[in-house]
Amino acid sequence: MTFYEACLAYIDARSNTCSPKTIKEFLGYSERFSEALKRKPIDNVTQNDVQKEVNLLSARLAPKTVKNYYGVISSVLGSFCPDLRLSVNLPKQPYKAPYVPRTEDVDRLLAVAKNTPYEVPILLGLCSMRRGEICALTEDDIDFEKGIIRITKDMVLDKNNKWVVKEPKTVQSIRNLKVPDMVMDAIKRNGLYKGHPGNISDWMSRQEKKYGIPHFSLHKTRHYFASKSHDAGVSDADIMNTAGWATPNVMIKHYRGAMHDSSKAINAVLKDF
Repeated sequence: MTFYEACLAYIDARSNTCSPKTIKEFLGYSERFSEALKRKPIDNVTQNDVQKEVNLLSARLAPKTVKNYYGVISSVLGSFCPDLRLSVNLPKQPYKAPYVPRTEDVDRLLAVAKNTPYEVPILLGLCSMRRGEICALTEDDIDFEKGIIRITKDMVLDKNNKWVVKEPKTVQSIRNLKVPDMVMDAIKRNGLYKGHPGNISDWMSRQEKKYGIPHFSLHKTRHYFASKSHDAGVSDADIMNTAGWATPNVMIKHYRGAMHDSSKAINAVLKDF
């Protein structure tokens, strides 16, 4: 068995337990390894071979991407060559402060989005929801009387580049979100978003360019949510519960720069709109 064949076997063994997005990414990484590594018998792969591959990748890719490639290598070798102990030097990743949209920029974009199909996705993003979670919502997930959105699904690309609705990647992503009346009112006016996920990003980019708003994506509204909630004194635990993060690592590293009772955190974000 070559290293490449071991990659495919590793993926196949997990095809029903990993998310379609993870499978798609793993297949992509496996295809892009050097031919020398892909053709090498799995039992003959050494630590030096892995270090060489990391060096090749580091010459053309960002440190974070190299780390992802190495994660695939170490996972495959850990499964098929459990006695091999790797100690590899990875490129250092420079610290980059996360971009958090300014309140005035969010306000301006929301004003443009008012009563369009994109108002609801932006508001739900500001309530901490991910794009896939927003696009997977159905009317059955909305409790207008209690002001609660039940998040139980995610829309992702599968290995064939088809959008599919699956269970969220982590248990923590399954949650009930208590949102302000203004969000429920927007859903009543406009309905839930039914378009292509990519159209949200395209529309935002066009409007930001048209009105001179600094560019930020829908995902950056989660940055805004976490930063504003933290500034308002909402606890890390409540921010994590509201946004569906499994651990504080991502939140602390990427989102904290600038709950079961999720309305506390969301109101801290939306109170000025």
